[in-house]
Amino acid sequence: MDAKHWRETLQAVGKTAHHLIGIVLTRGEVAEKALPDDFRRVGTLARVHRVQETDGRLQVLVECLQRFTVERTFGEEAPFRARVVYVPNPSASRPTR
Repeated sequence: MDAKHWRETLQAVGKTAHHLIGIVLTRGEVAEKALPDDFRRVGTLARVHRVQETDGRLQVLVECLQRFTVERTFGEEAPFRARVVYVPNPSASRPTR
């Protein structure tokens, strides 16, 4: 990850009590240039545990918590915000043996 582009967003997430962020793949080759129409409709809610910067690159350790679908995005500039609907975890509905 390019530290210059993502640093401000990850610092903002780090200042929250929950440290949660939505991760969504983009259709473009360079995520830093993505616009809302480039986002896939399914993403993952993740908790950021650690961010380390080395040589202008970020290494981010996250814990993926739950999938979601993007209902609507807000804004045309990063950091983007979205209204999402959480997808139930299929393993939670399986009967235990």
